[in-house]
Amino acid sequence: AVVSTQSTGIKEESLRTYMFTYSACYDSISPMVLSKMFDLTNKQIHALISKMILNDELKASWDNITDLLILHRAESSKLQSLAKQTADKLTYVMDNTEKMLGQGTTFNSRGNAATALTWPNSVFGAGNGSQIMGIVGALGVPDH
Repeated sequence: AVVSTQSTGIKEESLRTYMFTYSACYDSISPMVLSKMFDLTNKQIHALISKMILNDELKASWDNITDLLILHRAESSKLQSLAKQTADKLTYVMDNTEKMLGQGTTFNSRGNAATALTWPNSVFGAGNGSQIMGIVGALGVPDH
């Protein structure tokens, strides 16, 4: 009895995970297809999906005439778009910081450059090469 309960719980969580992951790939899906995929009854599928819809975990609705789950596309909000842009920019900054670290610049515990990065004369002109100090304290670069 315990094994059966655990097995059902695993199947239900597998269905939830599948719906979170692949719902964007579908316009609609039959609960019978999901029933066969996850070895759950139609009633269990209906109950679990309905609960996900009520909890705003899944943007979908049931079409009772065709017995299909209709999945709705959710457009990203302005905040989500800005968050994605910020994440992309931070990724760019992190990549460049890692490149600097690979070129020999080390950072102290405050995130400031502890040693100078020396550039060849061809980049900044005459002399023995210019030294550039990296100031990345605001990025929170860990001490390496």
